Amino acid sequence: MPFSFVPARRRAVLALALLTLFVLPAIFLYPFHADIDIQQVMAWTFYRFHGLPYLGSWDSNFPGTVFIHASAMALFGNSEFSLRLMDVLFQIASLVLLYKIGRFWLDRGAALFGIALYALFYINGPGQYMSQRDAFAILPILSSIWCTVSAYRSQSRPWIFFAGTGIFIGIAFWIRPTYGLLLLPPLALFQIRSIKDLKPLLSIAFGFGSIVAIGLLPYVLIPHGIEQFYLATIRYNIEVYSHLFAFRDYSRRAWVAVALLAVWLVAVIVHARRRERSIYRPASNREIFYIVFVFFSLIAGIAVMRRLASYHFAPFFACIMPVVAAVLWEACGKRPRATGFRTATVALAIVILYPWSLVASSFSLGAFSIFTHDLDRFSGQDGSIANYVEEHSKPFEAVEVASFTSPGPRWRIDRPFATRFTTIQGLFANPNGNFTDYQNAWRSEYVRSLEEARTRFIVVDNALDASTNRTTLDLLLTLPGFQPLLDRYHLDTAIGTYYLYRRAE
Repeated sequence: MPFSFVPARRRAVLALALLTLFVLPAIFLYPFHADIDIQQVMAWTFYRFHGLPYLGSWDSNFPGTVFIHASAMALFGNSEFSLRLMDVLFQIASLVLLYKIGRFWLDRGAALFGIALYALFYINGPGQYMSQRDAFAILPILSSIWCTVSAYRSQSRPWIFFAGTGIFIGIAFWIRPTYGLLLLPPLALFQIRSIKDLKPLLSIAFGFGSIVAIGLLPYVLIPHGIEQFYLATIRYNIEVYSHLFAFRDYSRRAWVAVALLAVWLVAVIVHARRRERSIYRPASNREIFYIVFVFFSLIAGIAVMRRLASYHFAPFFACIMPVVAAVLWEACGKRPRATGFRTATVALAIVILYPWSLVASSFSLGAFSIFTHDLDRFSGQDGSIANYVEEHSKPFEAVEVASFTSPGPRWRIDRPFATRFTTIQGLFANPNGNFTDYQNAWRSEYVRSLEEARTRFIVVDNALDASTNRTTLDLLLTLPGFQPLLDRYHLDTAIGTYYLYRRAE
């Protein structure tokens, strides 16, 4: 068995140290995806200018990760490195919890193999997968699972654990609302025979409701806050955004999820046909039902979104890795040379899942620079734009970055923003051919905000939008009043695909 020379109680610590030192740092090697830029802009607006999501900045997602990004900025600075460091810390905590959850049913070796599989799978990418909202949701989801099972097994003070279940599901809900479906699995653990039996569920509901209420409170206290929250995250998603994607747009990781479920199912069938019991099968049928319902809730939440993006599967993969590890560990243990087979299995997982090509290409650029190049937010094309704007404007002058999906320069510019629209996607997305009433209001607001702020720079990412076959500037010119506004500006310079328009003196 790997680490056989290490005392049993220290193997988990050694495994976690190895994963932390040699596996998780690969997270730093991936560049930001456009979705991460959007969250960074919203976090920068909140942290630097105290603008709440949907009021000071705009996106159609729930705001949970905005505050994680803002916390990273407050702790480590405004850079790509700071967010990746926060991601690493979240993943370390997730590995600890995943190991503790695995130990409810698995021996130490299988539980350690489970967290190793998860860490390797996570850093395998793709880049779109890294530091996404669903990756940050893993920690509260695992926390809710640990609280639920601990409460079920506890003989004293279980209500604290049940309240914790609701609190952590509430946190995951604010990251993505579909994780609210995780309120259902705890039902599998209880038989409701009297009012007394409702106490665990009421504790969960109280914890969940408290977190939801706390999240809504700022919007209740601000005029039109709830209205703007509702329009951006509910109506826009139902009436517009959900129609931009279909199941045909699914990520190939959907098939990986199916394959992992199939491995589990085959193992169950094999044990049933042999009339033998798996050494890792939970003794309690209720716990079995709970585990199955957790996976069902996660898969149902992905299906509801229809898009099936790769990062949507992150919590599912985290939860199923201990199951896959248990299947492989038990199968290897039945071999004549169990230790050798288990060692070979671990080695094979490392060879297959570790991003060797990414590491090799990164180190070819300089072993030191790969971890420090983005400590400075003024690096690359986006940094050059930020530098130029700040050198040719005053700290109080507003700027605007108009991009359909990639507002990378915006969070790097230390200037107030002219509009709250992080991207202009919500102004132009019309899968049904017509803009909704609130979209028309947003389109008018956008031009009006540019005028009222006396915007110093309008930075246009003039890339071609594949869905409309028009450039960003072409789309902006369709906004009523934008052309007369732009006439008061001149094209100051171009950096990459970005056009920088400066207001005439």
